[in-house]
Amino acid sequence: MKTDMEKNKKIAYVILCAVMIIAILWLLTGMLFGSTDKKKNDTTEVVRPTPLVTQVVVEKEVEKFVEVEKVISSETIAEGLNDMGFLITEEYYFTMVESYEKTKSLFKFITSKSNFLYSYDGELYAGVNFEKLSVDKDEDNKVITISIPKAEVQSVVIDKNSFKAYEEKEGWGNELTMEDFNKSLLELENAAQSRAIDRGVLDRADENAKEVIANFVTSLVGEDYEIVFK
Repeated sequence: MKTDMEKNKKIAYVILCAVMIIAILWLLTGMLFGSTDKKKNDTTEVVRPTPLVTQVVVEKEVEKFVEVEKVISSETIAEGLNDMGFLITEEYYFTMVESYEKTKSLFKFITSKSNFLYSYDGELYAGVNFEKLSVDKDEDNKVITISIPKAEVQSVVIDKNSFKAYEEKEGWGNELTMEDFNKSLLELENAAQSRAIDRGVLDRADENAKEVIANFVTSLVGEDYEIVFK
């Protein structure tokens, strides 16, 4: 009888140990798979494809915009040039020595002459009216044609403080007046303009204007285009 009781105790002990082992294995399995699921869930939350897609789309749109901006139209070039208005492209400095003579008839047979010799310093400004420029762009042949007006004198500025009188003679009854000096000044301006033109001031103004235009156009479209003036 005692032997049976001992056997029963041993069997109960074995069953208890087996139950405990199974319970421990079940707990370990739950922890293992639970941790794996958590990591999977964490990974799913971290990866967000939407911002990446948005970034790619934005980059493509920027590339398209930049590509469009690279193609500069003839209208854009013309507008930039026209905005410069009348551009001074050449300055001419001068010192003019001129004589002025005034003749007056007294009665029928008497002539009275007055004259003076003088000099002035001054500046002449010449340029091109960029508002009258027109542009034609041949994209296929990479040629940009600029129609440019001829240079012209914009103004002649006399430095009145530089006046020097070398000789002055007044005839009887034929005094020199301020009006005479103003007339002489106008004649000096006309003479200075004629001399400057004879010395090529307008030709230089034309060439300088072309250089300005070429540099401006190249800055917009690059050096792949041939620039032709007419």
